[in-house]
Amino acid sequence: DFGTGTGILAVAALKLGARRAVGVDIDPRAIKAARQNAELNEVDIELHLGDLDMVDETGFDLVLANIYADVLLGCVDQLLARTASGGSILMSGVPWEYDFDVQLCYERANCTLLRKHILPDYMTLVWRSP
Repeated sequence: DFGTGTGILAVAALKLGARRAVGVDIDPRAIKAARQNAELNEVDIELHLGDLDMVDETGFDLVLANIYADVLLGCVDQLLARTASGGSILMSGVPWEYDFDVQLCYERANCTLLRKHILPDYMTLVWRSP
């Protein structure tokens, strides 16, 4: 869960059957909130304060990212390095005006767009990693 914030995506993944969840965020308040939400929901999230470089592990089947689009554009290599080949990357909260830039960036990285859901201000993109 990249940009874990409150940890809600990691909590939901665990509640829906994920074996484990790792959350990373640059904000210490977010890590604290995610830890509290994990405890309230009786799940265990491995939390890291910092950016993706704090997560040494690779081969994640699913990466959830609800972060600013400019961050998604700047970390494509780091994100893909941690995603299993053929794994999924779910990007949520992406402003629609970033659609072209994000799509171009991830298509150039040989990702395949599986789904796009557009809401009035934001969209969700689901990618398959190369």
